[in-house]
Amino acid sequence: MKTSLMIVLVVLFFVSCNSNDENKNEQKVDSIETIIVTKNQFEQAQMQLGKITKQCFHEKIKANGKIVSLPEGMVSVSFPFNATLAKIWVLDGTNVEKGQPIISLSGNEIIKVQQDYATAFFKFQSIKKDYERQKELLNDKIISTKDFQQLETEYKSAMIQYNSMLSLLKLIGMNTSLIEDGKIENEITLKAPINGVVQFKNLTIGNYVQPNITLFEIIDPNKMQLYIPLFEKDAVHIHIGDSLIFYRINEKEKLYFAVITSIGKAIDNETHTVNAFAKPISYDKINLFVNSFVLTEIWYHDKYGWSVPETALQKENQNYFVLELQNRNDSQYVFKKRFVVTGVSEGERYEILDSIENEILLKGISTLIQ
Repeated sequence: MKTSLMIVLVVLFFVSCNSNDENKNEQKVDSIETIIVTKNQFEQAQMQLGKITKQCFHEKIKANGKIVSLPEGMVSVSFPFNATLAKIWVLDGTNVEKGQPIISLSGNEIIKVQQDYATAFFKFQSIKKDYERQKELLNDKIISTKDFQQLETEYKSAMIQYNSMLSLLKLIGMNTSLIEDGKIENEITLKAPINGVVQFKNLTIGNYVQPNITLFEIIDPNKMQLYIPLFEKDAVHIHIGDSLIFYRINEKEKLYFAVITSIGKAIDNETHTVNAFAKPISYDKINLFVNSFVLTEIWYHDKYGWSVPETALQKENQNYFVLELQNRNDSQYVFKKRFVVTGVSEGERYEILDSIENEILLKGISTLIQ
């Protein structure tokens, strides 16, 4: 009880160790039912009276979540040959567009693969011309079928070799037209396969690059989603389209919104949970990180109920009570404890399951009850 307040307590029950004046200070209060506050005390503590009101409450389920990417929202980029990192075009964490240069590589194997492609290309072109000429001769019965079949086998083999090399160079982004014109490049530049944010994997210029090791990833922020494992008892209440809020651990003041987009139909044998996914709203206003953990509150049912602010509630032995106004005059306010059963909460307001006709102390209860 603050010293600035003079509060008269009406005590219903007390126990006295003995009746002499010395021991009167050792009286113990078993139950405080009524509190009287003077008008001066009420004004100095800036207390506030009011009636309970009705509002919409969202019945919710709280669950842990994780930020993940849709399959098409994250692409890992590697290189199939030994090479050396020659140049880095952008900084880690840069927003890039599809086709934008990311890194350049150099090395003997890059030159060799171009030479192999050139060999396959010119060989195929030569055999193709011969094949088409010999086919006309076959139609005119100038050459035998046996001679043509041997040439046809060579033609198909050359075509397979050429198409294989063509697919490989297109896969790694090399310009085959330049090679066909006889130009060999010393470097190859790897470009962004999608729009997104680039994330490097410990790259340093001059480093040796091993084949098929991830060099960087492109993550599309617009393709991120929430992964929410739900226990069966909770999953039965959730439906596609339900709204939810989520926030980072230790950042509850920064609330973000999402919508449930899918709910699994199988329970994981190890975790005993059902997988649910949600799509965040307004990606541009959320700085999300793949694999970061969040806390979620899924709203699955709306209801109207009696509402009081958090400042009106006080806890005693795991039960909540409010101070209900019993009487007032020009000099004082008389309050009585009224225990209430609470329901769900919404921000700084709590649902109470009982209706209270009288006014209650909306603000200032903490200065009276310690």
